[in-house]
Amino acid sequence: MSPVFYDIEASALNGFPIEIGWAQVNEIGHVVSESYLIRPVSSWDLKGNWDDNAEKLHGISKKLLLKNGIAVDEVAARMNNALRNRELFSDSGFDEAWLQQIFDETALTPSFIVRRTSCEVIIRNRATQLGTSGKSLRKLQHEASQLSPIRHRAEADACYWATIWKLIGS
Repeated sequence: MSPVFYDIEASALNGFPIEIGWAQVNEIGHVVSESYLIRPVSSWDLKGNWDDNAEKLHGISKKLLLKNGIAVDEVAARMNNALRNRELFSDSGFDEAWLQQIFDETALTPSFIVRRTSCEVIIRNRATQLGTSGKSLRKLQHEASQLSPIRHRAEADACYWATIWKLIGS
């Protein structure tokens, strides 16, 4: 079973989560993914914890977030339903804290396991196990960046890692 790669975009480095996405390779070898904009809860300081530079990077405006974001309890419930008993990996240490913020706002406990091993380490380990050279891995990473060119959005970033996972095993 493929690991689940997840990513979170936030209002600022010390802010709150505004988008979550995850991706994995399914049993027939396709990358499948989901993502959700997260409507800020009243206890999150939308005005004080918003970084305009972060907005420029991910392209998610306050207006878009408030219009299209879904409730944090719906996001947590969807994650629990979709990711039950799965292992999740991220490429950033910030993501785990932001994920915890999501669940802290709900009465839910995650039904999945968050691993602290980074996506990059998981990918390198898989490449080593399957005999993929460093040069070949760099080529696959480049190919994955062509297949998932939009970056700094949660789903796209998660798809990038899942795509590398898939390419290594092809």
